[in-house]
Amino acid sequence: AQDFVFDINYYHFKRAESVYNEFNNKVSEIGTELDLLLSYNLEKQLLFQSYVSLFRMGDAYAVNDSMTPGDNDKEAYQIGLNLEYNF
Repeated sequence: AQDFVFDINYYHFKRAESVYNEFNNKVSEIGTELDLLLSYNLEKQLLFQSYVSLFRMGDAYAVNDSMTPGDNDKEAYQIGLNLEYNF
């Protein structure tokens, strides 16, 4: 078993078909996401994990599909710690 794991994932989200945003421009970029995960086995049955996820909203991002995409110069992030014990 590995004691230490560092994992990086990058995602790029696009709509299959372009939509019109609030400025009446055709857009398709939903956004990009970067995930970083650090895992460490403290003991044979004890795993510690720390993660950070960052999502940068694109021009075609909307809260749901019934809303018109707006000016989305925003970022969302999640930070977490996890301690897991396996019997």
